[in-house]
Amino acid sequence: MDINDLYELTVRPKPLVSIIMPVYNAEPFLGRAIESVQAQDCEDWELLIIDDGSGDESMTTAGRYAERDSRLRLLKNPKKGVSSARNHGLALARGHYIGFLDADDLYYEKSISGRLRVLQYDLKKQVCYTETAIIDQNGMALDWLLGKKELVSFENMSSFPVHISALLVRSSALKDLCFDEDLTNGEDWLFFTALAAKVKHFFKAPEGSSGYRCHGASVVKKDYYGHVQKLQMVIERIYRIKDDLVATNPQSLSQDWPDKEDLFNLRKLDLFAWAFLEKNEEVIEALFQDSGFCKLIAEKSIKNKLNTTLLNTAIRYYACHRAQVPLLLYNNCVIDHLKDLKIEDHFPLFYALVQETIARALSFSNSEDLILLGPFERPLQAFLDETAFIAGLFSESLKGSVMIDVGAFHGASLLPFLKKGWRIFAFEPDQKNRLDLKERLQQKDNASLVYLDPRAVSNASSKQVGLYRSKESAGISALSPFHPSHREAQQVETVTLKEALEPHDLPAVDFLKIDTEGHDLFVLQGFPWERFKPAVIECEFEDAKTLPLGYSWQDLAEFLYQRGYSVYVSEWHPIIVYGIKHDWRQLLRYPCALGSKKAWGNLLAFRDPIDQARLIKVVSKYLETAPLVHNLKVGHRLSRIDQPQRAAKTAHSEIN
Repeated sequence: MDINDLYELTVRPKPLVSIIMPVYNAEPFLGRAIESVQAQDCEDWELLIIDDGSGDESMTTAGRYAERDSRLRLLKNPKKGVSSARNHGLALARGHYIGFLDADDLYYEKSISGRLRVLQYDLKKQVCYTETAIIDQNGMALDWLLGKKELVSFENMSSFPVHISALLVRSSALKDLCFDEDLTNGEDWLFFTALAAKVKHFFKAPEGSSGYRCHGASVVKKDYYGHVQKLQMVIERIYRIKDDLVATNPQSLSQDWPDKEDLFNLRKLDLFAWAFLEKNEEVIEALFQDSGFCKLIAEKSIKNKLNTTLLNTAIRYYACHRAQVPLLLYNNCVIDHLKDLKIEDHFPLFYALVQETIARALSFSNSEDLILLGPFERPLQAFLDETAFIAGLFSESLKGSVMIDVGAFHGASLLPFLKKGWRIFAFEPDQKNRLDLKERLQQKDNASLVYLDPRAVSNASSKQVGLYRSKESAGISALSPFHPSHREAQQVETVTLKEALEPHDLPAVDFLKIDTEGHDLFVLQGFPWERFKPAVIECEFEDAKTLPLGYSWQDLAEFLYQRGYSVYVSEWHPIIVYGIKHDWRQLLRYPCALGSKKAWGNLLAFRDPIDQARLIKVVSKYLETAPLVHNLKVGHRLSRIDQPQRAAKTAHSEIN
């Protein structure tokens, strides 16, 4: 224990609640986890952020929050695993109550106060928990809740019924307990089994909840087979605790636990579900040669076990593989694979149930659910000004004061934000476009709020590079020529946003809009992510421009998606000619497939969870269509919610 830890334990006033957060390479999600604690109505807490040897910028992110909030304590733990990190937190926690929150999970409204009320009202209660929603990488809730029981007792520990981020425990109840540092998974199940043996009951809070995030970088996703097999070791240890408890007090269990071998076989069913979804024939074949597994699936009682296990595993699989699952469904290869297994003759009930449950479990990932608005065919002449729509979102509910406009052109995108009194950093390297922008700004009373930079933005700084201009359209000036009409028009200096923004004292970046005609990913690569995480990002995609530069529209979307953003795709029909009004096609939720390989459009990325129904309604307000839309045949799907009325108001946008 160093001198700083000693000060924290002996001098600093004790908080009511200590929250222990182990961190290992959690940069994309850590900020949201911290903010979910800061947003609680209970403010008397400390958050112990324990770094377990991260190799990314996790602790740089944590440090930015700690600079502004003294309730955050940053601690280092040599890379020994999550159990060691949690034990380090337990040793240094000073609160009367102890909670846990993994760095990729979330506390929702009243998560702390709801549990506190239960424990403070009845001093005999030692442990309280909330419901936990399973969420995907974007924070979207899936069809799966943990912790629905009103009371959890030691009898329930044969299948751990709550998540670690949902529990709040009196610190006195944790005396002499610690996490097993030899375990890499299932350590929380074993820890809370020992706790349940000590305190008897966990009580559910009527208010508050938490979110458990399943994503592609999680430990479970990286080695699901190892995860299930290691849980069998944990089950052995848990049954030893049960046997010791019964030996000491034969009346301690009011109901029998399932046979240990049955529990092992249920884990094999879980393993089958994952292997089936991955089409891992080697694992599936091994399971069908396992006598215990075959005995289980031949039972008449298999239906309830299979429905629960397979459904939950499929939902977790979907959360970890969202980009692949829709493609599986498009090809129907999941159900086709079921036929290839040729198990119908031997296990007909099992065959029918797997087919039924898989279809149910993956139904919510159907491609149509990814289309939120549209599709609109060309004759409808649909048109959407995405930047105006984002300005509308900021007017309705989002808060902000700083916009970065990369590729400002003639200023149509920045003007709605200038009208709101925002500070704007505009980059426009084309000297002709910049002159038009200056003349336009001179007519505005608050033009001094705009900082106009003549440099081109990319992922590296350079003194002199060519800028290409086109006679076909003033809106497609670019650092890389992609159109036959492009000719080098001038030399420009390039800069990264990290370098450009460094001299400026900014509280945040609220809206980052990028339109560089091909270099949008490079702009994002040069952004100071260690300093800011914009609330909303809009950037353009078109493979015709970017594939020659080495990236696709999916690469651009993944860059944002992997940083924890909810990404939406505003897709337009393929461009016929630059310089005319184009035709908008549809709004999609990423991961998804485009309607056309030649499509272009804009990615709309949101840092914080956004109400999807409200998003559709706001987009609809700014969507224009030809009069033909009012004569559509009954049943044409316009959106995933009730068809909204189109606004007569015309959205203003510049044409590239």
